[in-house]
Amino acid sequence: MTREITIYLAGDLSGESGKEPGMLFGGVSGAAITARYNHIAGKIARNKRLRGQIIKLRKRLFNI
Repeated sequence: MTREITIYLAGDLSGESGKEPGMLFGGVSGAAITARYNHIAGKIARNKRLRGQIIKLRKRLFNI
């Protein structure tokens, strides 16, 4: 799940999708990146605890 969250944050915070983030994750295809992003985004939408953890990670990344 850590890799999925990293993929989600990379796409969400950079605004990039598909091929560009895939290269950062070892040449993973753009379709696979999009699938993982959508999968974790769905989990975040349904799971309050996970959503809270993502918010905390964002705050730590930006020192808010």
